[in-house]
Amino acid sequence: MKKYLFYILIGAVFFAYVLCRAFWLSVTYDEAWTLACFVPCSIKDVFLFVPCDANNQILNTLFIKLFFKLGFNSVGIARLPNVLAFILYMVYGAKIARRNFGPLAALCLFVLLVANPFVLDFFSLARGYGLALAFMLTSVYYVMEFHRQWRIKPLVLALLFASLAVLSNFTLLNFMVAAMGILIFVSWAKTGFGKQTVWVLCWNLAAAACLAWLIYTPLHKLILNHSLYYGGSSGVFFDSLVSLVAYSMYDPYHTAQATILAGLGCGVFVALLVFSAVATLRKPQKWWLNRPFLFVALLLVPMAANVVEHVVFGTLFLIDRTALFYIPLLFLALVALVNDVDSGWRAPWLKWGLGCVTLIMLLNFAMHANGYKTVSWQFDAHTKAILQQLDAEGKAKNKRITIDYSWPFESAIHFYIDHKVFKNLSIWKMSDDRESMNPKVGYYFYYNKSLNIVGYNADEQTIVHCQKDTALAFERDGVFLFKNIK
Repeated sequence: MKKYLFYILIGAVFFAYVLCRAFWLSVTYDEAWTLACFVPCSIKDVFLFVPCDANNQILNTLFIKLFFKLGFNSVGIARLPNVLAFILYMVYGAKIARRNFGPLAALCLFVLLVANPFVLDFFSLARGYGLALAFMLTSVYYVMEFHRQWRIKPLVLALLFASLAVLSNFTLLNFMVAAMGILIFVSWAKTGFGKQTVWVLCWNLAAAACLAWLIYTPLHKLILNHSLYYGGSSGVFFDSLVSLVAYSMYDPYHTAQATILAGLGCGVFVALLVFSAVATLRKPQKWWLNRPFLFVALLLVPMAANVVEHVVFGTLFLIDRTALFYIPLLFLALVALVNDVDSGWRAPWLKWGLGCVTLIMLLNFAMHANGYKTVSWQFDAHTKAILQQLDAEGKAKNKRITIDYSWPFESAIHFYIDHKVFKNLSIWKMSDDRESMNPKVGYYFYYNKSLNIVGYNADEQTIVHCQKDTALAFERDGVFLFKNIK
């Protein structure tokens, strides 16, 4: 227990942060959509995607249904599966770190895995991303255990948890491909193409067949309905890496600094990769069985798969939250390369550099830690608090206050009103009409930042051209509440 004391103390702090936010944060657009449209469905319809939308992340929906069936029904309870998944994420993050690296590198890796505010957002939300990250990291652990010693147990568990990651979020399909390929490769490299490798192939085929049986219909429907629209077309660097840096800095609207940092990071990563490769080739053992090679492959194979999919099928590149799983894989590969170059070239200063990066990540977390918003759904940061204030006003004046909104607020506002959380508020019924304003609307929620990827242009909203007074303004988050609209 003593050897894990620092991990437990650090983990307890971050778990408290995740848990508190799960009960403090206002419901977000995608969460409200899931709770309203998919959780009430039957288990069969959840798997068959009836109704069809990428917002239905299968295991997340099923876990929420389970908790609600137990008699608990609230946004905070709906988020508990991901909160609990954070424990699994930390446990296997610590196990990977302790099992594969020295004390300093291991502790730095653990902090890097848990100190990213963008990653932590999804362990406090009722989405599938937190579950997917936890299952993925568990799978990585068993992939490395299989590399350490050929046994059926880690092979089966690696495939099982990779499959669960996919069922939590379909963006993990490329990770599943990487894990399967590496398991086959390791078996072949260690034992040749004999009985043992045939067993690995059979287990991989069985896992792939079972997963295909479960997700073929959902994926087919999503493709036919053009529901996989959230992505980019500029490449892995600009779409995936730059967006991940920007969101990790909690500032997705200013990408210039993120582009520079992503470029520097890629340069350092490539340099470490070259030095690691040279150091490994100087050693007598097979370079392809080197642990850093496997950690790097777990990162680069999914990225390469995304490129191939884009070229062959026109699939969009993963961006921000859909590329979220790259972050822990990137840190695993980075620490593995630093560790390998340090031992191969006797460069202890690299460990100090890793320590500095870790401190910078801790500082970044400290700067952006909060109890009221997420970076992906900033517009919902104040929705619940504003509705509480308006409801109190309606109660004091003994009247029902009518509200309207820019459409990013729609899902969360409808969730609270439809669930009768605020009984003194009502929504203007003509909510689909964006060309006119209802003069009887008491208050209007407006978001002044465009969301181009989903077609929201803040400057084209009708409210912009109306006379109005500002009742509340949260300028940093882009949220405004208007009144006296003419």
